[in-house]
Amino acid sequence: MHFLAPTFFAAFCALAAIPLIIYLIFRRRKRNVPWGAMFILRRTLDKHSRVKVWKQYAIIAVRTLAFLALPLAFMWPYLRWKPPTDGSFPPPPSSTHRLIILDVSPSMDAVYARGTCMDAAWSLCRKALAAGVFPGRLDILPMDGTETPFVFDRFPANHAAIESFLGQIGRNSTPANLETALRYALRTFRASHEKNKELYVFSDFGAKDVRDLNVLAGLFRSFRRQGARIFFLSYENPQLNNFAVLDFTAQMDLLLQGQPTMFYAVLGYFGAQPVAETWLTINNQDGETLYEEVLSLAPGEKTVTIPLTLKGKERMLTASVKKDDFSNDNAIQRGYRVSDSLRLLVIQGINLKSGFENPKEWLELVFAAPGEKSSLSPLQVSSESKPESSQSTKLGGRYQVHVDFASAVQINPAQFEDTDGIILLDVDSLSEAQVDALRLYVLRGGTVLLAPGPQTAPDKFNATFLPITPIGLEAPAQKEIDPDRYENAILEKTSDLMLKEIETPQHGNIGNARFYNYYRVDANKMAKGAEILFTLSNEAPLLFYRPLGRGACLLWTAGLGMDWNSMVVHPVFPVFFSRLFNIAAARRKFALNLAPGAPIIYRLAQGAGKETVIRRPDGRRVTLQAELVGGAWFARYDDTLMPGMYRLQPDPADESDFLTYTVREDKHESDYRPITKEQQQALEQASGARFCLSERDMFESVGAVYTGRPLASWLACALFFLLLLEAGLARRWFA
Repeated sequence: MHFLAPTFFAAFCALAAIPLIIYLIFRRRKRNVPWGAMFILRRTLDKHSRVKVWKQYAIIAVRTLAFLALPLAFMWPYLRWKPPTDGSFPPPPSSTHRLIILDVSPSMDAVYARGTCMDAAWSLCRKALAAGVFPGRLDILPMDGTETPFVFDRFPANHAAIESFLGQIGRNSTPANLETALRYALRTFRASHEKNKELYVFSDFGAKDVRDLNVLAGLFRSFRRQGARIFFLSYENPQLNNFAVLDFTAQMDLLLQGQPTMFYAVLGYFGAQPVAETWLTINNQDGETLYEEVLSLAPGEKTVTIPLTLKGKERMLTASVKKDDFSNDNAIQRGYRVSDSLRLLVIQGINLKSGFENPKEWLELVFAAPGEKSSLSPLQVSSESKPESSQSTKLGGRYQVHVDFASAVQINPAQFEDTDGIILLDVDSLSEAQVDALRLYVLRGGTVLLAPGPQTAPDKFNATFLPITPIGLEAPAQKEIDPDRYENAILEKTSDLMLKEIETPQHGNIGNARFYNYYRVDANKMAKGAEILFTLSNEAPLLFYRPLGRGACLLWTAGLGMDWNSMVVHPVFPVFFSRLFNIAAARRKFALNLAPGAPIIYRLAQGAGKETVIRRPDGRRVTLQAELVGGAWFARYDDTLMPGMYRLQPDPADESDFLTYTVREDKHESDYRPITKEQQQALEQASGARFCLSERDMFESVGAVYTGRPLASWLACALFFLLLLEAGLARRWFA
């Protein structure tokens, strides 16, 4: 046994000798007085004295034991705690509040022992509930960023009650949030009336889960001030190997049929080996394999570029890697639209030049099939032209490009309705109604490219396009062209990989083109939200981008003809328009691949019903009522926090006709590499607890702070019994 005050225990043990000392001091000394008449009497007295001596010793022993029992009862002795031999959770003392922070994030589905980390954590929670013997309370708080605990305060509990309680707690697809869980636990303990407070954290403790150590250290100091004990149980498994598909994108949802498109697959490897191999496969919705390759990956993330050409029927692509110790992130699905046509409108200012001196000639070459030249002359198409009368060329037997050429004085807003992109070529003046129509077109998802050339008047341009232009123009940089003085194009920092492609040799390399002149601008006067995408080698802006609503307005400062640059004779010229207006066409459609919380928006066809149906990833069916916006009917669904596939049926009665939307899952949990030794030491120092790597190890840590079973009540009963025994024996033997 051990005691709360061992020093006082030693002192009281010494005082227990007082009854013996008193007896030895005050006992009567033996004197021999010879007296013959007393010989027989003396023999009789000696016989009785020998009997009384052992009775006196018995009384002294009882009194000594009573004297020992008295201080022991006041010093609260305990039987030393021993870990359960059957692997059960240590039973708590009475009036104990236990709070378990349980990691329910996806990484807990990784392999651990004979099952997963989550299986082991569930088993331990069952043991904790079964260990409740004395009145107390047990909370289980999922570490998912919410503050919804599950409280259990009825002990002892049977198996059915425990399973019913745990059945309320489910897995979560969001990353673990330790800070939020600790803040809730701190508030809960402050309001708790229980005497003892114990905090348990069951997690795999990934390196990305522990972000701000200073904040966590402050929270742990608050726990210590409340007297709460903290225990960490880590389910980390350093032998695990995990391959993950973190992202798979073509940078847009609308692709062109037969057009080679670069897809970007972000892969991750998180394991102990310096290099590991996996098999990357890409399939379409029919199960057909479009791409497969063996990849060697070092620990960390890697972006793989994959060229794919879709035939038009593929709507859903799946990128996957081989199975490993954590299968939740082995595959990712993305939805795409594949279009067989691209419709553009080129609006040109008055230009009477012919041949290659007219920028329109270069654009006709870009949009014409190989070996084919358009026969349309400048300004031939009127504002009354129909889509059927527009130029229609087929690129290599793939998607169709429909181009309408019109003059600035002939256009009307009706031409913007079904256009994927608009190019304003050397235009510096439009009517106010035309500019308003352009702005409305951009707000609804359209893209306008402003390409002022040598014939443009900067003052007129600024006065006309102020509502949409990213920035106003100033005078040209050079009054006369000097063939020996030129600049090259450089892509500014941007996340759009489609534009980054045209800097590479296999996609034309825009850096090879020479730019002899351009319009100056005052970069300090850019419109709100505008940015520079391309600059020249002298840092002068070349291409501006301004988002407006769902669309954008672009400004090219060097003209699209051969007057000011040589880009028209480089391979990058057609690639530039292909990339630019592929992005533009995709922007006009509502996204199929969404971030969590982003709305699903679908435009109903003319004459369709006003109800649609959404099938959620959890199987729940939701009916949507369409709303009239801007003369068209739209269905909108906002409850998309759950990652997965959402299937929208335009006709609730026709389940064969549907559109699939993908809500991206946060792949943060794929990197389950454990916290570093430095982070672990910092947490242990801040919390006063050590990381346990097994249940047995944690039980030993719990036992180190437990005092064991109290004996004070038993000692008090023993004291009372000894006092009664002493009084009874003294009365019987010496009365």
